[in-house]
Amino acid sequence: MKIILDTNVYISALVFNKKVQEFLEIVLELHEVYISPFILNELEEKLATKFSFTKEDISHLSEHLKAIVKLVEPTGELSSSSRDIDDNNILHLADFIQASVIITGDKDLLSLKKFNNTQISTLSEFHSL
Repeated sequence: MKIILDTNVYISALVFNKKVQEFLEIVLELHEVYISPFILNELEEKLATKFSFTKEDISHLSEHLKAIVKLVEPTGELSSSSRDIDDNNILHLADFIQASVIITGDKDLLSLKKFNNTQISTLSEFHSL
């Protein structure tokens, strides 16, 4: 499966929840996980500003992440399907790679339930599939 993890899933795994971290490791083993520069930049910014990660820690984490997921820069027109303009970057990546699922905790994305052929689900919904 081609999977996109939203920024909030990475943050949950890194900062808040050991179970999310363990499940994330399983997802990374069993599926193709994609990330875009937008998601990576948003993750780096939030770790620095909201969680006081050092530049060194963020750099190390980014390099590690780029080694275990597929970094893709989508091209073409940005979608305007989400109420949150930033979320359109996630949808753009999903459309570009023909993702099977976006895993997120974002209510704006979750309200869509599906975008083209991509399911949008929470981590717990995905876990029960």
